[in-house]
Amino acid sequence: LYPLGQQWLPADAYRSAMVKQMSPRPLMTFDDEQTTWIRGSNNAKAASSARSESPGSKGTGQALALDIRDLSGWDTFEADFPSDQAIESNAWLTFRARGDARTHQLSIELREHDGSRWIAVVSLSDQWQDFALPPEAFKYWRDNSAPNRGGTADRVSLARAAAVCVGLAFTHTTGVGDGDHRIWIDDLGW
Repeated sequence: LYPLGQQWLPADAYRSAMVKQMSPRPLMTFDDEQTTWIRGSNNAKAASSARSESPGSKGTGQALALDIRDLSGWDTFEADFPSDQAIESNAWLTFRARGDARTHQLSIELREHDGSRWIAVVSLSDQWQDFALPPEAFKYWRDNSAPNRGGTADRVSLARAAAVCVGLAFTHTTGVGDGDHRIWIDDLGW
């Protein structure tokens, strides 16, 4: 539980309340098709895609739409993390997201310049939700070559992020079944 005012809140409720108090700075708005998303999947034959789609959330022009087909393990999309801003090392990652009726979770991964991988999972509904993830929401994923990372006091840093990866994976999004899924993401920021 986390303190907020006169009450104690579970992690998801605390993060939801915090994002309402923040003034997020945009990193990716998805209002253009210039971001290159590289797909990773155990099922390369499935016709999954990532593209900008109208409308976005809260009046934005477009959102990133993930159309995941025939999920049978993992299906994710990775893009270079914007590096044109001086991001604070303890900054929270903010974004909006929603899923279709079958898709109740989203995995979001940050890969740092040293290759370390950090993964968080959020619960989705079919309505747009605001998310704010502090560094401790991301768990170290040992499937990487970064030396001396992942200790008990180690945390991800947005300032060291090289790439962001979004999608579904049975290892992390355990509440999502196989088959087809749709996810929309908008206003990735800090």
